[in-house]
Amino acid sequence: GAARPEIFRVSFDDPAIEAEEVAFVSELCGFPVEVDLEGKVVIHVFDGGRTIEVDNYNIRGLYTNPANGETWRLVDAGPDRVYVRDGQIFIGITGRSFSGSGVIGLVVIDMATGEVVFTAGNDVGFYVETLCPAIA
Repeated sequence: GAARPEIFRVSFDDPAIEAEEVAFVSELCGFPVEVDLEGKVVIHVFDGGRTIEVDNYNIRGLYTNPANGETWRLVDAGPDRVYVRDGQIFIGITGRSFSGSGVIGLVVIDMATGEVVFTAGNDVGFYVETLCPAIA
């Protein structure tokens, strides 16, 4: 039978990850932003076969402008699948991916070139494009 995948978990309820996100969005927005993240990514790494990795993500964020108390919520959820086709490696980003692809649906990216080779769904844009004006 197939070998069991290696499983890794990344918690987003982590002060170091939150501090990185605070620095990132505060710089992009041009004003201080407080960030409260929760959720996790569970990474399954497979040895052999067409599917190399499946990353199941469910991330929630509350972004607050301390100057005016305005808030905005991030919801990212879905699986990403890394796979091999015709000797090339691709990632399929699926679900609600405001912080990844900016698409609710499916985006397939050639991992070697970074080129988007397929998109289906609703392009909602990268989350800071919505977040910064919403809490400014």
